[in-house]
Amino acid sequence: MTIQEDSAEIKKRFEWDASTPDFVVSPGRKGAIVGSLDKACGGTANRKLFMTGRLSSKDLTEGQWFALKEFEDAQKFGDLWLPREWFERDCKIVLEAMAHQEGQEEMVLE
Repeated sequence: MTIQEDSAEIKKRFEWDASTPDFVVSPGRKGAIVGSLDKACGGTANRKLFMTGRLSSKDLTEGQWFALKEFEDAQKFGDLWLPREWFERDCKIVLEAMAHQEGQEEMVLE
């Protein structure tokens, strides 16, 4: 699959999950998601770009929080909560696709 196809698949999953507004994500979980996204996206600026350009996570709907929670899919290992294995790669795929659409240089996926 190409970066664009991978990104489209991720977006499709996110949009479906975001249409589930009845689920409420706790404030603590929201903070953990923001931290995971900051790390996976390479900083706050990229996280905000990843979150479709929103300047604040406070602008997200509960459905969008649910979608991010499902996208991260954190699992508990001992005392640690860790995002799923491909979380960082998928974040980079989305950012790469966004940059490619804007005519910017490609990111190197590790």
